[in-house]
Amino acid sequence: GQMDLLNREIVRSRDLGLKLSDARGAALAVLISRGEGVYKKFTAAVNTAFESEITISDEEVPEYEIDRQGALDYFTSYFGFVPDYIELMADEAPRALEGYVLMREWSLAENTLDAKHVELLLCTINAAEFSSRFVNVHANGARNAGATEAEIVESVICAIPVSGVASWLPGADGIMEGR
Repeated sequence: GQMDLLNREIVRSRDLGLKLSDARGAALAVLISRGEGVYKKFTAAVNTAFESEITISDEEVPEYEIDRQGALDYFTSYFGFVPDYIELMADEAPRALEGYVLMREWSLAENTLDAKHVELLLCTINAAEFSSRFVNVHANGARNAGATEAEIVESVICAIPVSGVASWLPGADGIMEGR
């Protein structure tokens, strides 16, 4: 909801060398994490900063097939365990879980931003929303993708301009829970 900050930081990032493809990759991470409304705002800021619109590709969308067990296996391979909230979805809404995994897999597999930076971005977003639990999940994902502890800490510190220093405590808790 802080459009001035978003626009300013996208421009600053561009000026410091952010590539359009990586900005688009960050938008995909935002889509899966915070939904279509936030994705549209983020994409509009990227479009303005880079003076570029997303073009629709004529390429065929790859097929991804998954079932309940495949979805659970995906989380085990990605995070090293199946989070309890994923178990709940698997038990009570397995088709929704399949859709979630397909959306997540597509946003990571088809993303030009590497998994480490996607996970670090998700650490920042979750710290800004005071969610230690999801900072923990994504800090572990970042570790698995090769991030250092310093990079993970920096990603949480990046939430401070949006949510103040109050974002540090739940962010730090999430980081430490995963150690």
